[in-house]
Amino acid sequence: MGVSAHNSAYSPIIEALRSYEPERIYVFGSHARNEADTLSDIDLIIIKKTTLPFLERLREIQRYLPRDAGSVDILVYTPEELSDMQRRGNAFGELIQEEAQLIYDRQA
Repeated sequence: MGVSAHNSAYSPIIEALRSYEPERIYVFGSHARNEADTLSDIDLIIIKKTTLPFLERLREIQRYLPRDAGSVDILVYTPEELSDMQRRGNAFGELIQEEAQLIYDRQA
């Protein structure tokens, strides 16, 4: 299934995004650090094999979010892009490696 009870707060969002067919979904930022408050948005990274350009992916993913999802920011990377960022020492790639928490894995 890919969603554990620990991640139940994200279940409605994850269920909505399943039809996008992500490989993995990570939460990062204040929610991953357990520092979120009522004004905090939810920052997600989706890993998906796709040939769409980066900006097109960002537009496309918005169609999958439920209207009542609240403030959710989503970035979509291919497995190769994420791996490349981390390998090259990209600051964002390192941040993701350090703090991102897996909340969905299609293989699980």
